[in-house]
Amino acid sequence: PRKHLEKLKFDNEKTLLRLREEKAKFQAEFENMKYSGEAKLSSGQRILEDMQAKLEECDSSTTDSRLKLERMDRILLNVKAGIEHLLINSYHLNCRKDKVQFASLNLLPTIM
Repeated sequence: PRKHLEKLKFDNEKTLLRLREEKAKFQAEFENMKYSGEAKLSSGQRILEDMQAKLEECDSSTTDSRLKLERMDRILLNVKAGIEHLLINSYHLNCRKDKVQFASLNLLPTIM
């Protein structure tokens, strides 16, 4: 009975040693997978953050461009209104040549 118990003890110690080695191997594989997963996640997170920053930059640029366009539209409308006003006034002045000789200035070709 004693030899049988010693053999069981020896077999169990071998099994325990093999299981510890397997555990260490699996633990190392797990750590590698965990860190590579974290690296992939952090890489993906970094890419996502970069893309969000670029999106915000593009949104800001779009807003700035829209505001500039609106300002230019207002300026263009004011310039058109001013030219029309000058044309109307110069027409009235040209019609009254006997009172004012304004047509000789001929400002319209230099503006356009």
